[in-house]
Amino acid sequence: MRSVAVAYDHWIAALRDQVLRPFIVEKRNDEVRNPRLFDARIGEKSPPRLIEGSEPRRLVVTEAMIQVSATARNVHSGSLGISGPRGVGKSTILQFFGTDAADSDDGDLRLVVPAPVDYEPREFIVHLFSQLCETVPHGPADLSAIAAETRRHLEQLRYLRTYSTSWSASLTPRTFLSFARGYAKERAEQPVTLPELVDSFRNYSTRVASSLRSASGREGRVVIGIDEVDKIRDSDRAEAFLNDVKAIFGSPGCLYLVSLSEDAMADFAHRTPSIRGTFDTAFDEVVAVGPMTYRHSEQLLFKRVTGVPRTFIALCHVLAGGLPRDLVRAARALIDASPADNERSLADVAGDVIGRELESLRRASVRQLAENAGPSSLLAALHHPQWPGGTPYQFMDAALQVADAARDTESDSTRQLCQEIIVSLSFYATTLEVFSAGVDHLISCLKDRNYAIIDDLAAARYAMRVDGGLAHQLLEQYRMRNGVGRGHGIG
Repeated sequence: MRSVAVAYDHWIAALRDQVLRPFIVEKRNDEVRNPRLFDARIGEKSPPRLIEGSEPRRLVVTEAMIQVSATARNVHSGSLGISGPRGVGKSTILQFFGTDAADSDDGDLRLVVPAPVDYEPREFIVHLFSQLCETVPHGPADLSAIAAETRRHLEQLRYLRTYSTSWSASLTPRTFLSFARGYAKERAEQPVTLPELVDSFRNYSTRVASSLRSASGREGRVVIGIDEVDKIRDSDRAEAFLNDVKAIFGSPGCLYLVSLSEDAMADFAHRTPSIRGTFDTAFDEVVAVGPMTYRHSEQLLFKRVTGVPRTFIALCHVLAGGLPRDLVRAARALIDASPADNERSLADVAGDVIGRELESLRRASVRQLAENAGPSSLLAALHHPQWPGGTPYQFMDAALQVADAARDTESDSTRQLCQEIIVSLSFYATTLEVFSAGVDHLISCLKDRNYAIIDDLAAARYAMRVDGGLAHQLLEQYRMRNGVGRGHGIG
């Protein structure tokens, strides 16, 4: 009875977290959106709230997910790379096609494993092999051939992990005796080599896929996501990792989804017929994941927040540059700047949030300039806690000062930093003007579903991560096209 009660409690908790809470959030948003959908004030009448978490009901199906899904259908067996910058949602996509879709009625068996930052290929394949075995049903009462094989592999893999632990624990002189005991205990067996391990894993995963097809009568597959490869800092180590593990790819009925960095995507895009690089030989296709549009950001935040009109969601989208991870951070900062016991205007909230980001930029820039012996006049200006002021015109004037200081320095690193500061000030000046003096035009665009004024500014923000010159060009074009800050360009 106790186990039944515990299971019931877990079921109730899952129902509350994954169904009821998102439903309540969306219903409350419906109530808020009707009378105050395009309001430029936030606060007392409908205090904003942010609900953390990433349950499946809070996911937003983006163009990237649709593209990955279509490509995965075409690449029935093989390997698919998912490339994009940090925070763009690669892990969410793997989760969506992995554990979140595990209960779907498509006959597939799915799992997602993270790639280790510091890895040994043999240990990673042992871990992946074990995770696949644990995912395949293999209870003692299951007399099927695949269940018996799974139990046998699990026992062998437990031995391999024990052997590896015993071996690694013997590398210091003080543990020589423990090494001798550990080796003597298992001297009757020899661990398999890496090629033998790879061959065993490929054969087993192929048989699992075959058993899925036999059991369901459909094209069941083994779908394995390998996440966080892009977090291996050194690109050479990431390439070495793929070189070591790509031998497991290509098993019939098995599809691998692997997260990659933007550099990997560039390597794949620039491949030539005569030179087949690591990424070209490892993947059948690579799908690029870009930032979200405003429409998707709105859908995501409407599932996570209450009491936030669309004008404020547009601000979050612009500050995040369309990146999902930064979008939630921007929403959290917005709510922090919106006290529940008082109303605040969009202009005030935007000024507060932008002021905090500029303060972080100021502190980081002072440290870098001091380390690189930057121009004393610029260092003195940035050292003032009120820099660069609080209005768009003051931001642009500060950018002009930084541009003048950059001309007087011969340090490439200082010039690069100055360019980043100038582009940041230009972006924040433009954003503050759009969300303060230009709020009426912004609301008109939102009502007409003309989201270019939001998406174009978010694109400039995203470009700041890639290339300062490109971001500066996009901002200048945006300001001219939308009549923002006329007469305040930066040469």
